[in-house]
Amino acid sequence: MSQVYFLEILYLVFGSLLLLSDTHGIKYPLLLSFRYAFRTKRSLRLTLIWSGVLLTILSLFIPYEPGPILLGDLVMSIALLCLTLWYIAQDTKKNDSQQGVFDEVGSYIERNRKNWGFVILAVACIHFVVPGCVLL
Repeated sequence: MSQVYFLEILYLVFGSLLLLSDTHGIKYPLLLSFRYAFRTKRSLRLTLIWSGVLLTILSLFIPYEPGPILLGDLVMSIALLCLTLWYIAQDTKKNDSQQGVFDEVGSYIERNRKNWGFVILAVACIHFVVPGCVLL
């Protein structure tokens, strides 16, 4: 299951780059192109949503060794879930005054975009450097 673990880390790094694209996009133009592709291509958003759902489920039920089943990589699973919820909120943005759960989560992450980007990047880096520390 090390392939799934590596995909989870790549997913988190890509998500953190999207979150940090507004604050660091001037310095790194690649981040701006990531953000542009994310905002304009619905197929990319749907791919990220479905892969996030799949990776979150796999992270919860099939942990990286020696993690226990159902606990797995708890912090990584929570980060994957938050990032997937943000993708869903970005995909279902409406101009209505009614806000659902996804809109609330999306607006919270939007307000703290820079902090969430660094937190998710830190989770990905820690789990890449120390893969045996599954309960961290």
